[in-house]
This record gives sequence, structure tokens and C-alpha cells, in this order.
Amino acid sequence: MDIKEVLTDGPFVPSPGPIRPSRLPRQSGAVMGAAPDQRGLPEWVEFRWKEWAYPGEPYPSDFAARQVWSQKVHELSSSPPIKSVRLPVRQRVPADVVEQVIKSKSGSAAVGSDLALWVFFTWHEDGVRFRWELRQGCCDLKREGGDVID
Repeated sequence: MDIKEVLTDGPFVPSPGPIRPSRLPRQSGAVMGAAPDQRGLPEWVEFRWKEWAYPGEPYPSDFAARQVWSQKVHELSSSPPIKSVRLPVRQRVPADVVEQVIKSKSGSAAVGSDLALWVFFTWHEDGVRFRWELRQGCCDLKREGGDVID
């Protein structure tokens, strides 16, 4: 499975590599980190992917059947359909949470200067889900919201 994430303004987000839907995303999912920057929250993020035919037909033992099988596999793998889904982001994170993070980065917040907004996109068999967390430091969860992931 190949996936590309596209932000509102067009650039691709670095990919975590090949991934697949997971029933336990927090334990077995692929992770991609992004350093803080000045873009802010995008209006949406679009995911595009190709789904390969799997498991496909079994490998035949007859030579002539293997040639037909090989040609069919080549055709299926050379042009799988591109699928996409666009998830709203900015409208799903409360404005006061974003303000808290902005204030904490300016050093004017009483809470401290280490607030961070973490966003998660989790691919389940029934679709891509979005979740956000407001954290202080690495581990102190202050608030959270979005789709249920586990």
C-alpha cells in the first residue's frame, strides 16, 4: 500500500512509508513526525493511495497457466486505481486549544512554554480517522478530541 498525504496548500507531507489499515493503530501503526513550523493547521489533509490486489490468485503449477497468471498480475500491479479521502482538520480542533499553544510558544502563557498540539491520522479498515491531543511536554495530556481510535 502506497500513501501520500497532501496539505491544503499543496505540498506533500513526508510519508511514513508503506502502511496498511490496522485494528490496533497505537501499537502497530506507522508513525511520521513533523518538526514545528509556521504553517499552522491546514483546513484539510488529503490522503491518496493505491490498493494492490491481495492476496490474489494462487500461483499455478502448470507452465501455460503461470504465463497467463504472470501477465494478469503484471496488469493489475501496473495500474491500480488511485483512491483518496479528504479530512477536515482546522474546524475539528477547538480555537481555544490552538490559542493556548500559540500563547505558550510566545512565552506569555501561565501554563508554560511546552504546550504542543499533536494530530493523528489513523487508517482503519472502515476509513481514515482524525484525533488531536493537547500535551504539555511529552506525556502530560491536557485535552483531546476527534474520532475514537481504539
